[in-house]
Amino acid sequence: MRVAAPFHILESVNRRPWALLTCEHASAELPPAATRALTKKMGRAPAQSLRHASAAPSPGADLGLAAHRFHDLHAAHLTARVAEVLACPAVLGGVSRLWIDLNRAPDDPELIPLDVDGVRIPFNQEMGPAERAERIARVHAPYHEAVDQVVRSYRDSLRAMVSIHTFTRSLGPGSGVRDFDVGILHDGSSPLSVQLRQVLCARGRAPRDNQPYSGFDGKIYSIARHGKNWSIPYVEVEICDDRVDCEMMDDLVWALRTIFAP
Repeated sequence: MRVAAPFHILESVNRRPWALLTCEHASAELPPAATRALTKKMGRAPAQSLRHASAAPSPGADLGLAAHRFHDLHAAHLTARVAEVLACPAVLGGVSRLWIDLNRAPDDPELIPLDVDGVRIPFNQEMGPAERAERIARVHAPYHEAVDQVVRSYRDSLRAMVSIHTFTRSLGPGSGVRDFDVGILHDGSSPLSVQLRQVLCARGRAPRDNQPYSGFDGKIYSIARHGKNWSIPYVEVEICDDRVDCEMMDDLVWALRTIFAP
């Protein structure tokens, strides 16, 4: 199947940026044939349940592709705005995580999901090794090579790598409510996570440690992979999608500048 561009690079206007941002779940794009197959399988009602009162889908979207199951709501916009204010580069994923998850290792069982909210994803069923390898080669590998290319361009000045994601207040009936706005994810490899939590607390936020997911469970694969490979401090920031606003953006920019700005 034809797929969208696997990544988008937001260039830096600063020749010596001190941070690189990534957003693996920026896009809800699926190949047209996959969208048609999923529309036929799910119908409109399941698509409505996917939204969980989040942002409305774009006009003409078959399945409400703004749904959090397809991508991280508002994460692409937040990443782009923070990158603009900090004058730093950013790499955004270009394909929905339902096709392949850029924030999972190639051998992770969650790399290509088989179902969403109990609905089987038709284009991911009975996938053989050859098709799996093709998706990795066409989408997953190019995205991560793009991140490496950007790091190579600014290796002498980069002092931090930050992956930006969003989460929903609830995953649906019976799943409980996440009663916090910000989580800082790490795998214990860098003091950056501690610094970021402390600075955000000073700003009046109450960031959670390794919530709503844990960096020790492979959930921060992308930023950990590149941070370790390049020996650059790294962290993943999770923000509740109903708290992505100018104030949150200002707090995140202020925090990162407080820690790293020259």
